[in-house]
Amino acid sequence: MSDASSSGKNAAPWGAVAAVVVVPPAAAIVAAVYQFPVFMYGEARGLSEADNAAMGSLFYLLFGGGPIMALLGAAAGGFVSRHTRPGIHRARVGALIAGAAVALLAAMTVGIASGLG
Repeated sequence: MSDASSSGKNAAPWGAVAAVVVVPPAAAIVAAVYQFPVFMYGEARGLSEADNAAMGSLFYLLFGGGPIMALLGAAAGGFVSRHTRPGIHRARVGALIAGAAVALLAAMTVGIASGLG
């Protein structure tokens, strides 16, 4: 087994953790720029309601979104870490960035989908 593949296996959980942890800040960013749906509140829009979007995203994480985000973050982190040069530090940093990107894309998807309906 090569060093890159072993570091990829070790770095995939870092992508999962990053994806779950970055969801509230990503929701706040999407709400500040566009809009983000908050359960039993409505649409959070603007910088003044970014905190409501961050707290509302916790509802989505607790009721089914957490495992999905963890799986997507682990997949993205594993993919990126396998395609970097060998080294556990590079693999972990790549996995963290990939997990954060997954969280931002998911928050953007939820925000855009709420605007369509």
